[in-house]
Amino acid sequence: LNVIYETVIKGKSLSQGLAASNKFSEYEFYCIQVGEESNRLVEVLDELIIYYADQSAMKKQITSVMSYPLFVLVITIGLVYFMMTSVVPMFADVFKQFGSELPSLTLKVIYLSENFPKFFIIFISVGGGLFFLCRSQREQIWFRKYTSMLILKVPTVGNIVKIIYLGRMTQSLHLLLSAKTPLIKSLELTHKLVKFYPIQLAINQIQIDIKKGKTMYEGMSNFEIFPKRMLSLIKVGEQVNQLETMMGKLSNQYSTELKYQTTIIGKIMEPLILLIIGGIVGVILVAMYMPMFNLSNIMTQ
Repeated sequence: LNVIYETVIKGKSLSQGLAASNKFSEYEFYCIQVGEESNRLVEVLDELIIYYADQSAMKKQITSVMSYPLFVLVITIGLVYFMMTSVVPMFADVFKQFGSELPSLTLKVIYLSENFPKFFIIFISVGGGLFFLCRSQREQIWFRKYTSMLILKVPTVGNIVKIIYLGRMTQSLHLLLSAKTPLIKSLELTHKLVKFYPIQLAINQIQIDIKKGKTMYEGMSNFEIFPKRMLSLIKVGEQVNQLETMMGKLSNQYSTELKYQTTIIGKIMEPLILLIIGGIVGVILVAMYMPMFNLSNIMTQ
């Protein structure tokens, strides 16, 4: 704020102050610049308020849905580690005194218990390796291409990721077009903001098609990432010269759809995770008690 203040005091514009601070993206800088040049700065700032409020709400919604499963996952790993390293070895020592043949499930659980520290180290090593691979290669084209393809193929998760980035794209275009930014420039800035490979690839080609005289609808229709409903509204928006209005409607639709999808997933995941935890613990306990049941049956006979 001090840098922006000093820049403006020297007679420069607010957008130049933003650029001088090196704390704002080109997207934000250009939106403010367009607002100043078109004498619509107040309207642009109002749109930016809505934009960042929606982005913040979206992040909170996703965080609230993912926090519970992640917490339960950590608890589950700790619980399994405790049972495999403490509870199962205690039962295994008792079983050795029986001298009888153990059920297949019990033998498998005991084998896992005896080798669990080794398997756990391998698991942590593989997880750490994948984490560092993602961190080091996340900006590489090949990595972004294949990871985005993989994510989109995952049921439910792929659809949510798609909704998130389509919502971000339409909201960005609505803000820029409402500020009377040229369509090509709006797409260029949106390309920098929406860091999802399939959409960035599509935007690059759409810009080329528009320069050749095609409409935005014609350029977008060549890519499967854009749903038919979205294409239909954009086609109508271009025909009636209300493209920014249609982008705003699409943005609101995707925001509503995301809230609905994340709420449904949150309600489904809670009992599903409890069933998974119960299943894991149940299998271990059944494996440990089966030899005792067999022994009691032999004694009664």
